[in-house]
Amino acid sequence: MHEYVIETERLILRPLCDKDRDAIFKWVSDEDVAKYMVYNTYTSKDQVSEWLTYLKSVENEYHFGFVRKEDNELIGSGSIGPDSKREDFWGFGYNFRKDCWGYGFATEATKAMMQFANEKFGVSKFSSSHVEENKASGHVMEKCGLHFVNYGQFQKLDGSCRMRSMEYEGTLESIELVELQIKYAEDIWNFRQEIIDNDADSENQFAGCGCLDKCNSAEEWIRICKLRNSEETCNDGGTTVPSDMYLAVRKSDDRIVGIIDLRHHIDPPILGTWGGHTGYSVRPSERRKGYAKEMLRLNIRNARNLGIKKMLVTCDETNKASEQTIISNGGIFEKSIEVEGTIIKRYWIDLTKVGEEG
Repeated sequence: MHEYVIETERLILRPLCDKDRDAIFKWVSDEDVAKYMVYNTYTSKDQVSEWLTYLKSVENEYHFGFVRKEDNELIGSGSIGPDSKREDFWGFGYNFRKDCWGYGFATEATKAMMQFANEKFGVSKFSSSHVEENKASGHVMEKCGLHFVNYGQFQKLDGSCRMRSMEYEGTLESIELVELQIKYAEDIWNFRQEIIDNDADSENQFAGCGCLDKCNSAEEWIRICKLRNSEETCNDGGTTVPSDMYLAVRKSDDRIVGIIDLRHHIDPPILGTWGGHTGYSVRPSERRKGYAKEMLRLNIRNARNLGIKKMLVTCDETNKASEQTIISNGGIFEKSIEVEGTIIKRYWIDLTKVGEEG
């Protein structure tokens, strides 16, 4: 059995153990939970013990218990591992105690397992399925970036209770933050146009992109951003604070999926009040794929390398997606402030406490 532990905003994903028997029995003995699972409703705790013993012999499949941080209760479990029916795909599944349905725990846990598989084993293709009438699981899969591909057949492990299922596939591809390079000029300009076309009504449409919206070419933008890299030349680049600009590039096809910056300090009042150490934008066609969270995670590593101990990251009160990205990376809410009629939420990330991997 593996020893991996994953932490999310509200959950700790850890290996299951014998002492979890009673907690597990609470949901596997519930007919409403077991209805859509491959197992039949459990009738004794001994069955749970047998299953836990079986897990110790399983290879290439990673089972996790989902512990709610709030009260340290085990509220569900899930697994992820190679899909025997689809080459290069990893499949996943989960089940939760009924009183924990509807709170987003399934999405949170599934995204964490997918990220784990991607980071530890380089997996980028994922699959799963659900009984057709179980619409809630379909929503979870869509929120995790999977899409419906076809119908299949669901049945219990003992061959009983056959029902039509819906099968899903999706990808989660690795990205890296790279310094600005001329070879990306064309894609930078395409990125810029995509932002203009899709985010015309957003006041923060070029967040974290420096002066990209004001430049006449990608080459001009790269030149200005490089001037801003150091204390000695940043004034020539139109700013008093040195900063680094990064392209978030997908490794599989070298496509820019986002842009993020890192200010070396936040001494000026604007930055120290609501600007913060970093801002970022994700390409409209690449949103809802988890890239923002990964971009910030990688930038936390850059900030640590600069010697920054605490990182201020802010977002509009209405931007729930950005807020979740910050929280998922260890952001602790400090307070809300009003800036020109807009409520800004301030979060601090303590880089001495966030893991070395961000």
